[in-house]
Amino acid sequence: RTHGWEGLLNNHDGNLSQYLERISGEDVQDSLLKVKSVYLMENYRSTTNIVKAAQRIISTGEKSDKKDAQDNIRRDMKPMRGTGPPPRVLACKDARAEAKFVVKTVNSMIDSGDLTPSSTVAMIYRTNAQSRLLEEACVENNLRYVVRGSSGTFYKRAEIQDCMSFLKIMYNDRDRSAWARAVKAPSRGIGAVSLNEFFNYCDAVTEKYLETANSRDDLPTPMDVLMSLAPAGDAIEMLIPPKDIMSNRSINKFIPFASSLSSLRRKAEVQGVPDFLLSLIEDLGLKGHFDTISKTRDEYEDRLGNVMELVRAAERYKDDGPCISPVLGDGESTETPLGNFLDDVALIADLAPDESDSEGASRVVANLLTIHSSKGMEFDAVFLVGNEDGTLPTQKAIGEGEGSIELSEERRLCYVAMTRAKTHLVLTWRREVSYFAGATFRTRDAIRSRFLDILVSKKGDKSSKAGSKPNAQGRSNNISARKGTFSRGQGLGSMTKRELHSEADRYLASNRGRIPASSQ
Repeated sequence: RTHGWEGLLNNHDGNLSQYLERISGEDVQDSLLKVKSVYLMENYRSTTNIVKAAQRIISTGEKSDKKDAQDNIRRDMKPMRGTGPPPRVLACKDARAEAKFVVKTVNSMIDSGDLTPSSTVAMIYRTNAQSRLLEEACVENNLRYVVRGSSGTFYKRAEIQDCMSFLKIMYNDRDRSAWARAVKAPSRGIGAVSLNEFFNYCDAVTEKYLETANSRDDLPTPMDVLMSLAPAGDAIEMLIPPKDIMSNRSINKFIPFASSLSSLRRKAEVQGVPDFLLSLIEDLGLKGHFDTISKTRDEYEDRLGNVMELVRAAERYKDDGPCISPVLGDGESTETPLGNFLDDVALIADLAPDESDSEGASRVVANLLTIHSSKGMEFDAVFLVGNEDGTLPTQKAIGEGEGSIELSEERRLCYVAMTRAKTHLVLTWRREVSYFAGATFRTRDAIRSRFLDILVSKKGDKSSKAGSKPNAQGRSNNISARKGTFSRGQGLGSMTKRELHSEADRYLASNRGRIPASSQ
């Protein structure tokens, strides 16, 4: 296997004997080497129901030459724990309802004693952008959480903070930390020296105006000072020439930046928060900036997905009017849609616990992570969210068709996510998903993931047998009939017509007393 001896040898450009000689310093004869792969075929992590459910998913689909051996191993894995509660498939109205349901279910399991402070819980998703609503639901319902992986919490990701820095400047242009980040997104050649010169110029102008101003409210803001550097027509005359404080090089660097922000400020006075965010991304060329700071194409697409999720978060303020007041301007004391949005974001970001704070805590901590980040980990309860065609599997993989390497890899990722669960496994999907079209977000009916169809299919349903090729039209016409679970044909009914806490209570009641001992 490439992750065994072959993987080591590929990194050292030699055969096995040469590698052993290198690390041992002794002469090794090829004829004396006998290497054999030993596969561990017993699963002591997950209950029987979870393993068998995951095996049904990995066993479906056309054969793949490259990965078929590993898939055979997964199919033949023998579960060694008890039966346990069956995995459940639940439908939610949309992403927000899904996040609330998952968090309320975790809290209900804590209250009922099914989860103790020593228990581990995971909310697993396909893309990083899906963490936002889960984070917000955790904060709203007082559930401690930590985002695993290198991306960190949603509002602390680099691309999100880049966008937020410009929003902060538009609302309160006296925030110098926001200025320090904004001048570097993208890089404009404005370094620490030039930025300090600009701040010194702002301070000098302020001191000059203090001599004649009636109140501090009449003092020019850093944005006003920047506008004084803009070309004729946008310039605001200052009492001190910029050349008295700033070098010509620094002034020349700030002139195009001043023109860009002048145009954006005018748009902020007429556009709502989501539309202004889109204008900001387009006018400042932030997509190119995200591409520059990304090491791979997948990383760039992930960053772009996070930014679009930020725009989606701003949609709730779409009908509240322009971002800022054209009369009072920046730093205004009255409520504005942009100010409300920034306040809400600050609340979520400030209450988000650090990973170090969660370790050793006397409360259950929910782990939020992508499927890729979950590899090699295990949890007492796992909630796999976003199980729709287009999310898991991705639209790109679906476009490659059945039997493709991409779709087979998505199937393996689903298997990996499911087998992170030791005892409880809940898989949710959204009946409605939003997507970006043109200049706004639209909502469409979602199609439950073809992987979940394998679990909820009834006996005699030919469309879900191994090796079959689901028809996209047939699947979309049969959405209303998908109400089963993996639990021996038990029906879910119309889940979206029930209160979320009632769903959680019913789930707990149906599984109480069926949890196997961890020592089995």
